[in-house]
Amino acid sequence: MKSNFFLFANSTICKSLVVFSGLLFSNTTNAQKITPIVSAGFGLSDWSLSEGTTVKAGFLPAFNVGVMAEINVHQSLFVESGLEYNTAGAELKFDEDYSPGYALQYINLPVFGKLHFKNGLSVYAGPKAGLLLSADETNKGEPRTDVKDAFKNTDFSISGGISYTLAVGIDVGIHYTHGLINIYNNG
Repeated sequence: MKSNFFLFANSTICKSLVVFSGLLFSNTTNAQKITPIVSAGFGLSDWSLSEGTTVKAGFLPAFNVGVMAEINVHQSLFVESGLEYNTAGAELKFDEDYSPGYALQYINLPVFGKLHFKNGLSVYAGPKAGLLLSADETNKGEPRTDVKDAFKNTDFSISGGISYTLAVGIDVGIHYTHGLINIYNNG
């Protein structure tokens, strides 16, 4: 499982914790009440491991970029969806000599319900489906190893966050994603 936590402009998936920071540029199409969104950010990712394991998980850097559309459905209620590319992973410490890092890359399809308040604040939440693009393992100076076959090709998670729209039209905020399924093929 993964979870993500983002500090951002607008906003990813494994038990990953991602602090996300970035820029969100939007241009509203008034006639259709559709707002296109471009987002980017960075953060930290880690995994939740099975109970009883002696392996410790540590954080790895992660980032996210995406294109979304926000559609006004009723007054201050919106639906936001699009495509996101993100990285996720963790460093696992088995012992002093073996601490591999796992870097996974996903394309995600989030669907958020979003509520805008008059003071510039917004809250949102919803499901996110992901497709695994690649998975690599590294360990202390050794070359990267492709380990995609060790992970499931799809992921499903829930996400939520809060954002604030600055006067210049850029949103900043915080976003958290929590994986709902085991991403390992053998588990």
